[in-house]
Amino acid sequence: MTERNAPDAEHGGAQSRWGGEKGGFKAGHAIFNHDATPGIGYTSAMSEIEIRKAHAFDLKGAQEVADNLARDLADKFDVKYGWDGDFIHFERAGCSGVIEVDQECVHVRAKLGFFLSYLKPAVEREINRYLDEHFT
Repeated sequence: MTERNAPDAEHGGAQSRWGGEKGGFKAGHAIFNHDATPGIGYTSAMSEIEIRKAHAFDLKGAQEVADNLARDLADKFDVKYGWDGDFIHFERAGCSGVIEVDQECVHVRAKLGFFLSYLKPAVEREINRYLDEHFT
C-alpha cells in the first residue's frame, strides 16, 4: 500500500484506492475532506492530533521525507498508508489520518478513537521527534 497512486479520474488518471473522489478519504467512520474546515466530518469521541512543520525542501524531497515518516509510523503503530496526490492517508483500527505535503510545510492530522486516545502523547511525541529530526 505504499506505492504512489496515479491522479484520480477527475484529473485524467486512474481512480485512487482511497475513495476516488477529489478531496475525500473515507476511513471507518471518519471522513477526511482536504478542502473542508478541520473538524467537519469527525466524531467528538475521538482524540485529535494536528501538527504543522515548515521545511526548506523542494516538493519531491519533502514528499520523500513524509513517506519515511509514514513508514516509521507504520512500523511503530501498525498503521497502513498510501499516497493520494500530495496526501498520505494512514489508518488502523481506531486511528486514521492524513499527512499533507506542500512546498512550504508538512501538516499531520490524525484521529484516535476512544480506545487509542491514551496513545496520543506517544504518537504526538513520535511525530514531533521525526519532524524535528528530518525537516529542520
